[in-house]
Amino acid sequence: MVRATGITATFTSATSTAVNQPTIPTTITGVYLSSVASPDPSGPKPDVPPVISAEAGSTVRVYCAVNDTDLIVTGSSSLTYKWKKGTGDITGETTNTLTLSSLAVGDAASYSCEATLGTTPYPSNPVQLNVESKIIDSVHLAVIPTTPVLTGYAVLDCQVKIADLRRVSYSWKKNSITMPNVTDRALQINNLVASDNTAYTCTATVGFDSATSSSTSLTAVALDSETPLVTSLSVNFGLGNKYTLTCGEAYTIPGLTYRWYEGATVVEGQTSKTYEITVKTGTTNYKCDIALGSKTSLKSATGLNVVAKQLLEVYINVGTVKMTGTYTPVTGTSVTLTCVATTAAGASGTVTYAWTKGVTPTGSGTSTLTITAGTDDGAYTCTAAIGVESLPSAALTVTSAVAVAKPVIGGSPDTYNGGSSTSYSEGGNYVLTCATTSHTPSLIYAWTKDGNPVGNSRVYQITSAKKGATGDDGSYICSAKSGALAAVASDPVTITIGDKGKPCLYVDDCDGDQYADVCENSRCVCATGYTLQGNTCSGQGIVTISMLLFVLCGLIKLIL
Repeated sequence: MVRATGITATFTSATSTAVNQPTIPTTITGVYLSSVASPDPSGPKPDVPPVISAEAGSTVRVYCAVNDTDLIVTGSSSLTYKWKKGTGDITGETTNTLTLSSLAVGDAASYSCEATLGTTPYPSNPVQLNVESKIIDSVHLAVIPTTPVLTGYAVLDCQVKIADLRRVSYSWKKNSITMPNVTDRALQINNLVASDNTAYTCTATVGFDSATSSSTSLTAVALDSETPLVTSLSVNFGLGNKYTLTCGEAYTIPGLTYRWYEGATVVEGQTSKTYEITVKTGTTNYKCDIALGSKTSLKSATGLNVVAKQLLEVYINVGTVKMTGTYTPVTGTSVTLTCVATTAAGASGTVTYAWTKGVTPTGSGTSTLTITAGTDDGAYTCTAAIGVESLPSAALTVTSAVAVAKPVIGGSPDTYNGGSSTSYSEGGNYVLTCATTSHTPSLIYAWTKDGNPVGNSRVYQITSAKKGATGDDGSYICSAKSGALAAVASDPVTITIGDKGKPCLYVDDCDGDQYADVCENSRCVCATGYTLQGNTCSGQGIVTISMLLFVLCGLIKLIL
């Protein structure tokens, strides 16, 4: 069997030699498929093997040749040609050459030619063409850390979406020039200098198949010209609550040291990237700077102002369900809106409440407001206050309807974000929610799986998910019913329980200490000391020798 390599199927060819032919015979002894256009009749026959394989998207070219030494092999005006795919003629192919371009899986078939001299046809033996789909789905180049620092290091990770990484070989280009003897998946550059700031690509190859990443630029910055930002996951800061601040989130290499400032005062003993604070009364400004060897960054320009709040969030519930945007209860239904206020740990004083419909005050000044759908439609806002500090909720627009609004199935965790199907991992625990904008505590909910009743509450729980129709695989529908009105059903959602582990395309999808730097068979591999539980890795991780070596390597290269 011969395999097509690269884009065009290639075959070993003999040297072409012109043959004098004073007389054209009236018969020939046979026809064969040739790998070259003009084979030497007196030399070895360059037959096409009985089976060839080529990659989808490539090109294969074969020629129809005769055996006879006294007949011009190709191009004779006395010969006519036709080609067959299977048993059928290929329309329009009437020369001695067959070219199959941009191969698709549907081109896989048996091919043969037929040369006719006079009125006598001479068929060749067939060749079986196999078309192999691509093995490599895609290649992605990740730079670690995302913001490298000059004199530090960077790792360029060639991440391949493929079933089995062990078969992959790698090559690299820097600024479009091949990097000799660089064949590892990860390209590590130590002691970064300005000339390393350029574009890189990696190419992954498996047999005949290869794919190249998009060009990715490495940009290492000079630390002493950088101004690190102070960031927090929180926007509102509750008085007395604890929050973690981060200095220069983008800089993540071994050997960096940090200095924190509270106002203009250095915070003694705080030398790590993160700083846990307890919010004080009033406003406090936090800044930081970063050092690497003899280089120190500029201090944060504006820093982060932490303003102590007693009220952190205010929202409107119907029953125990948080409602936002538009709410569509069935006309005539009595609905109780509840104003919920989240307060800080250090909050003091009594929370008071006020309701408005549009811009008009309404209600009795309590945390609840009872309305009748239809009669009391409108936009409602509640405002909570502690002393002089107040915080309004987002407006909730009540628009009554004659029937329950069609429910939608939502899911937790975030592996399901809507749509007609989703996949969960075996062994995990999952919650499906029947969400309708007509929700009231009096609504009656029901669930079916493949048409069979399985639940009668707003949420449906899948515990220790199991594969198969007898497990948790199936088509799920939820419905909501109000009083004597007909139940309204959601669209079905097909749930498939797959292998254990967090789904991934690339290694950087496996973020977190619980995962190793491996995406294998579309699942993140657990780090040492962690075990699979559903779609996540749980347990107490341990420091491996490879981890220690990685950190030591980072530290050593800063010294060299």
